[in-house]
Amino acid sequence: WSLLKCRLLISRPKFDPQAPPSQFTENYEYAFNSKCQYSKSQIVIQHIKSPHTTNQSAIYTMNEVEQSRIVQIQAAIVRIMKMRKEYKHNNLISEVVSQLKERFKPKIGTIKKCIDQLIDKEYLERAEGDSSTYHYLA
Repeated sequence: WSLLKCRLLISRPKFDPQAPPSQFTENYEYAFNSKCQYSKSQIVIQHIKSPHTTNQSAIYTMNEVEQSRIVQIQAAIVRIMKMRKEYKHNNLISEVVSQLKERFKPKIGTIKKCIDQLIDKEYLERAEGDSSTYHYLA
C-alpha cells in the first residue's frame, strides 16, 4: 500500500475504472511509475508469486527435469555396458553415480528402474546363473 502512496506503483482497476485502489488484489493491474522520485535512497520490493501458476509450472518443470534425468541415466548405463559387456549390479550402480555426479545426484531407485526399462527394451539381460550380473545385448 505504501508503494501506491509514494506513487512508485500505479494501479488501474481491471473491471471498474471508477473504483479506488484499496489494496493489492487480482482486480487491479499494477505498473511501475518511471517518473517517481522518492526521497529514500533505497526501496526493497518483495516479489509475490501467484500460488496457482507457480504450482502448475513447478510441477511441469519438475516432470521435465525428471524425464531428462531418466534419459541421462539410461544413456550412462548403455555407455558403461558397451564398454564392459558384462557387469555386476553394484558396480554398475556405482559407476553410473560417479559418471553423473557432476550433473546431478541420481537416486538409486531411479537407476534400478532405468535398468529394468533397458532390460524390457532388450538392451540388457540378466545372466542366467547370476541375477546380479548384466550382459549388454545391442
